Amino acid sequence: MALAVALSGTVLVAAPAEAAPPNCATTPTIAHRGLTASAVENTMRAITAALDAGVDFEADVRTTADNRLVLMHDRRIERTTNGQGRVSRLTARRIRSYRTSDGQVVPLVPAVLRVVRDTPGAHFYIDLKALNQTTQRALADLIARYGIRRQVSAISFSGDLLTRFRALNPGIDTFRTETGLPSVEGGSAVRRRPRFPSAHHR
Repeated sequence: MALAVALSGTVLVAAPAEAAPPNCATTPTIAHRGLTASAVENTMRAITAALDAGVDFEADVRTTADNRLVLMHDRRIERTTNGQGRVSRLTARRIRSYRTSDGQVVPLVPAVLRVVRDTPGAHFYIDLKALNQTTQRALADLIARYGIRRQVSAISFSGDLLTRFRALNPGIDTFRTETGLPSVEGGSAVRRRPRFPSAHHR
């Protein structure tokens, strides 16, 4: 059974389940860190599995020591790779020299954004974990370069990161992550999601 977490009108799920609760028919369904029933979280296989299943995805973005953007939930890389160290103190090349338990490398954000660009109907909920001004601007430049403003949204626990994101990416939806929201069990994947309200969550 998948565990789904209600978040700002969104359901973040680890894997699709057998059936959705009756009141979830119009709730967007998002694969949390990709489809983690199929691959290690925040990896290209987890993301492509989500897109192949017809659902959008959320993934966590952090800044490396050399100001590159990578997918990683934790501050450190031990839990999901065979390496050691803090993301912020390792170069992208060093991080990508390690492997996840299923043999993958940690993705760079530009590669993920290209997949979004090349997948009609895909939507990426970018969870802003740790970005400085340089990488916030780099992310905005990538979104503009690939022409995917309508295919991305940003979420974060940090109001400051969301404020900066909105300033650099006007018109793109942002959502503030909150703790203590109720859990929902049994959420399933849906092919088409309704649009979020236009109001930004601050």
